[in-house]
Amino acid sequence: MGEGNRQAGIHRYTTLQKTMNRDHIPADKVNKLRRMFINGPVNASAAAVLLKINRKTVHCYLAQFEQVKKHHPSKLEDMGFFMPVNTEEQQAERLYLEMTAVLPGIISTHRLRQLDPVYIWNIYREQCPGGYAFYLFRKHFGKWCKANKIATYHTKLIVTIPDEDWIIINKWRKGSDKQKWQMAVTLDAAYHRKALVAISRKIEAHLVLLYHWIDAYRTGGLAGLVTKPNYQSAKAAAAVTQRSAWIMQLMHETPQLHGFNKTAWTTTALAAAYRNLHGSKMCCSNASRYLKRLGYTYKSSRRALTSNDPHYTEKLQKIKDILGGLENDEKFFSIDEYGPVGMKLKPGWSYMKDNEQQKTISQIQRCRGFIICIAALELSQNQVTHFFALQKTSAEIIKLVDLLTLQYKDQRTLYLSWDDVSFHKSKAVKEHLVLLNTETYRTENNSPAVELVPLPSCATFLNVIESVFVGMARSTISNSDYSGPEECKQAIERYFLERNRHFRENPKHAGNKIWGKETIVPVFNELNNSKKLK
Repeated sequence: MGEGNRQAGIHRYTTLQKTMNRDHIPADKVNKLRRMFINGPVNASAAAVLLKINRKTVHCYLAQFEQVKKHHPSKLEDMGFFMPVNTEEQQAERLYLEMTAVLPGIISTHRLRQLDPVYIWNIYREQCPGGYAFYLFRKHFGKWCKANKIATYHTKLIVTIPDEDWIIINKWRKGSDKQKWQMAVTLDAAYHRKALVAISRKIEAHLVLLYHWIDAYRTGGLAGLVTKPNYQSAKAAAAVTQRSAWIMQLMHETPQLHGFNKTAWTTTALAAAYRNLHGSKMCCSNASRYLKRLGYTYKSSRRALTSNDPHYTEKLQKIKDILGGLENDEKFFSIDEYGPVGMKLKPGWSYMKDNEQQKTISQIQRCRGFIICIAALELSQNQVTHFFALQKTSAEIIKLVDLLTLQYKDQRTLYLSWDDVSFHKSKAVKEHLVLLNTETYRTENNSPAVELVPLPSCATFLNVIESVFVGMARSTISNSDYSGPEECKQAIERYFLERNRHFRENPKHAGNKIWGKETIVPVFNELNNSKKLK
């Protein structure tokens, strides 16, 4: 009886929707009919004649008003409210969602190797009496299993896994042991009916090995998966010790003594020398295994950043002392120049599709101009002061110094640090610094004292602003094709503007967050290589 009422309701609402779409009666007639319904019983034939509409349309609207009165009585006088139409598409979606809601519980409760559609459908109809007929259920059930990667026939199905085993399996999945992770994924797939062929590709293990792990768990539980240690006989242990001693002896000798034109041992050369010397078998993989057991690893030499300045230590210590005791009314600047950089198509990294052809940059291009940027980085607040010049000269350095003294005129002392190039230590620059530090000039201009703290010779890796230039170049120069210098200058101006604003708004994080793509934290450290690109 309930099934018949449900189908009748679906038919009635569907008919109502079709009738309303067909007749398109005016809203004022619908409202008049609604007021008739509110005031009392309505004669459908008389209402149809009065409103000049079809009698069937009157019946459909009266049925709609009955549903509103039954389910939403407070909305009956709302002329714009109607019951939502339950279309066939919505009904089909409801049935599918109803089916997918109960299927996981059915499959997890009835642990069978084969998911027989007839058997599953009978259980499904017990839980959902108004659900799909069998032929529709079989169709949707197959699609659901395929979408969720559930095998309808699973020869290696694990029927039960205790809760205490699940705790260990989940721990294996989150651990760093690869083999335990592989076994955990395999057991989970065998319990949830996942296709083992796909799992084999995922964990990079042979399908036969997966079968072995599942059978081992079936027979012995998690204890059956634990690999038993291989016990070595005394004779084999003595042979391993002897081989290790011979490998160690070769490592203490140079390859030239054994006829190899090499400066350092490789596993290939080591295995060949071992075979020639002792006449026994030794391959590259065994040689590598013995070296690892003896504590040897393959390492490259480290290139040390060095300076040939005889006073390197003293100059470095002076910079450290100044930065260590920097007061609030003192500022330390790292100064350098970027460029000249020609305006042409520049190479760089960018996201591309796999089938897209790699970009090609011509080696010979017509230059559309060039830029030179002269800048100073204030280390305590990570603020950059810069301007563009046509050349690198003493006059431009003097211009930068005057700009800093004007910008930071409320400070007591400004420390300037730059590398050892000719126009940094020219006579004009030295005379100008002497002028800035005279009492007369400082009193008249209310300017701070300026102290020069030069970097050691050949120590540009200590110049912190180099890392800012690298980040700026990666963000604005790499992969660019500017039409001229002005367009490039605008991009650089915006970069420094956004960078300065970021460190003003986040003063506590200055030095901890790299702006843009700077590769080195912009703090002073003798271990930094500020020009490092990778």
